[in-house]
Amino acid sequence: VLREAPLYRKIKKALAPIAFFMREHNQTFYEKTKIERSYVLFNDTPKDKDFTITYEIRDTDRVIKKGEENVHIQAGYSYKGLFNFTTPPVNRRKKISTIIKIYDKNNNELLFTEEFPYNIFSKNPIATNRQYSKIALYDKTGKTAKVLDLLSIPYADLKHFNDTHPDLLIIGKDSLDSKLS
Repeated sequence: VLREAPLYRKIKKALAPIAFFMREHNQTFYEKTKIERSYVLFNDTPKDKDFTITYEIRDTDRVIKKGEENVHIQAGYSYKGLFNFTTPPVNRRKKISTIIKIYDKNNNELLFTEEFPYNIFSKNPIATNRQYSKIALYDKTGKTAKVLDLLSIPYADLKHFNDTHPDLLIIGKDSLDSKLS
């Protein structure tokens, strides 16, 4: 049984007469960020063609945005387009993706499909991801306490901590020395 080698698939894609390339390669964003994606669609066939370009931005359980564009590309030419979307609000890292499909507009034949993944992060993961409900802080200088206060992260001073098993123990900046036991 013959199998296609990975290099063969890469070369076949690169030399395809109908080719689609997303111009931006970054795939990590913060929540609620407007993202603009530009692309190029090549018609390297001997005939002019009409295409339908569809895109769908989705996470695992819902469609965030979708769109469609009809374009006419002369033989040997390309079309440059763009679409944009806003990343969804998240409490922790979430994976979303853009699914691109290119159809021959005349017979609705699927010519190309590809999925582009993205990672979306919360702008304030420490404050929104309350993984640690009981935080104890040992902070001789008070510098770390100021940062935690600024970020609205609740904590208890280790001297006044009632529970013997905190979920997280933070030792503040410049608080460790030979006297700490």
